Amino acid sequence: PIRLNALAAASLPRHFEPLTRGVPFPSGLQRTCESWWIRAHDGCRLPSQFRILERWRDGSIRWVLADFQADVLTLPDSVELRFEDGDQAATPEVPRIVSRRDGSALSLRTGTRSIRFSPGQSAAFQVKDSDAVQRLLASVELQIEDRDSAKVPVAWRDAVLEEEGAVRSCVRRHGDGR
Repeated sequence: PIRLNALAAASLPRHFEPLTRGVPFPSGLQRTCESWWIRAHDGCRLPSQFRILERWRDGSIRWVLADFQADVLTLPDSVELRFEDGDQAATPEVPRIVSRRDGSALSLRTGTRSIRFSPGQSAAFQVKDSDAVQRLLASVELQIEDRDSAKVPVAWRDAVLEEEGAVRSCVRRHGDGR
């Protein structure tokens, strides 16, 4: 097994903290990562996803990007995590990222938040509570200035879901400065 240590960066414990790690492998060790999972120190399977970043000449994995959620304890503690192969433990019930298209708009739901990318808006995205009220928490705009320091408004055209996963998703926005 491959061991990772998740070190606390603050004095407060955090539960299901999103973590990302790049992990190197020696040549010839692994070819796929579809059945991998990460085991916490207590044996529980953590919500996780993996992406192969680079391969050796023989086709084996050289670098993997591991995204997962783990409980991170207070300083100076660390949590030992292990990569495992196979389906030997149940994944805990935690919110996963779910995407949805509504016409030309894209929404991501994380369980506690909803992020909406709408075309024709000045905001790059809006963040709302995922409860029934859908209270607006933030409207995020990109500020662009020209050479004379004048603000250039951005009109967002579309949002492309480049990568979708249970723990991390990647959205690319297209827009025009007016």
